[in-house]
Amino acid sequence: MKIVGLSIDKGRVAASVVVTGLRQTEFKDSFNRSFATDAELVGILKERAADWAGARIVSSIPGYHFSQRIVHFPFSDHKRIEKALPFEIEDSVPFPLDDVEIDHLVLDKPEKGSEKKKEISVLGIILPKAVLRQHLDLLASAGIDPQVIVPSYVGLYFVSKMIPVEGSAILIDGSDLCVKSGNKVTTCRSFSTTGA
Repeated sequence: MKIVGLSIDKGRVAASVVVTGLRQTEFKDSFNRSFATDAELVGILKERAADWAGARIVSSIPGYHFSQRIVHFPFSDHKRIEKALPFEIEDSVPFPLDDVEIDHLVLDKPEKGSEKKKEISVLGIILPKAVLRQHLDLLASAGIDPQVIVPSYVGLYFVSKMIPVEGSAILIDGSDLCVKSGNKVTTCRSFSTTGA
């Protein structure tokens, strides 16, 4: 399966292409280009779209467009978290939940074989529907239909899980950061670098 990771932020578009098989994952291609207008960006993406036909497209939106809340649950089942999360965050967000998309990232899971029940830390991720629609419309105008949309810091989250840390550490990539304590990622964030 071909997977394309696409990143668009502040006048720069980048992509990496990997092919996964039964026993290996192979890095195939990447590019990083600047653009001045949406029309120029669409042109760049159209040039590449034919090469990505049939691929799984994972597109990131800059993390500073997202709001987030860390909540704790006594279970780690994806469906149960998905159902419970809106009720847990409803009183702590300053906008109607009908105007946003909600997803989550489990920051830590109980270790296999662990007998003690423990609370699971979950990062509730909230994105305005208008931001998502604008992103999807831009990609559609270039002939690209992503299967997955993620905050930009999710990539750093997965990389940080692979890096051994003694004590605590902050891992930074551009405006994205993850805080890690021992083997546990405790939070991920993005900061807008504009002066506004």
